Parts: sequence; C-alpha cells; structure tokens
Amino acid sequence: MENDRASADGRSVSGESHDNRAFASQNTAGTFQFPEEAKTSIIRDLIQPAMIRELKDYMEHRKYWAKAANISDLVGKICIVLATILAFFAFYSQDDPKRECAFISGVFGIISLTLMYFEARAKNSERECYVQINGMFKNMGIIQPHTNNETAELENP
Repeated sequence: MENDRASADGRSVSGESHDNRAFASQNTAGTFQFPEEAKTSIIRDLIQPAMIRELKDYMEHRKYWAKAANISDLVGKICIVLATILAFFAFYSQDDPKRECAFISGVFGIISLTLMYFEARAKNSERECYVQINGMFKNMGIIQPHTNNETAELENP
C-alpha cells in the first residue's frame, strides 16, 4: 500500500509517475470527483477489510466482558456467603478466634463489593461492544432499525 501513494507532483512513492487526472475528474464547480471505479476499489480494498477486523475485535471483546461479568458475579456471591457464614460463626463462637473470623468476614465482604463493582463495569463494557456491533451491522445494511426504536437489536444481552 505504501508504494501506491501519490505525492503532490503526481509521482508515486515508488518513483513511478501517475496522472492524477486518471483517478479524479473535475466537475463544473471546479472540485474533483472520484470515479465510481475508484470509490468501489477503496471500499473493497480498504474499508471493508478494516470494518471486518473491527467487527471481529468487538465480538471478541464482548465475549470477554460477558465471561468476566459472569465469573465476577459468581465469585462475588460466593464471597458474600462466606462473609455471612464467618460473621455468624464469629458471633456465636465460644472460642478465642472471634476477632480473626470477624476480620476475615470483613475481607470477604470487601472482596464481594469489589467484584460486584467489577461485574457492573464488565456488563457496561459488554453493552458498549453490543451497541458498536449493532451500529456496524446497521451501517453495513445487515439489520434495519425498528420503526418504533432508534436501533435494531440482533440479540438482547
């Protein structure tokens, strides 16, 4: 691609001479318009491959964030259960390790709060990827917006 760029004087980077008039024609207003063949070539060779790569990236990121949210949710709930059990154990225990149980219970509580926050952030990131994917599909003409809605949805996450 680098060798095909044309400089301002009509020569390509590779040293070959190009006639810029072959790529663009001047209309009556004095501005240049690319012929349909050049537009088609740009779309086919540059824009479509870039959109496909971006779409794949968004789909991979969406899967990652969905898994991260589910795992975070599960581990957070397990931590809540452990914190609750340890808190009750510390209260009803006749043994000496009441302080340790209370401390560990508090640690599990803080971990669960952190994981719940991370889960919310991961779900938000998944939703952002979902919106980007649907926007790209809409721009590609794969899905059409609903009449009563601004954006169409392929699936509801």
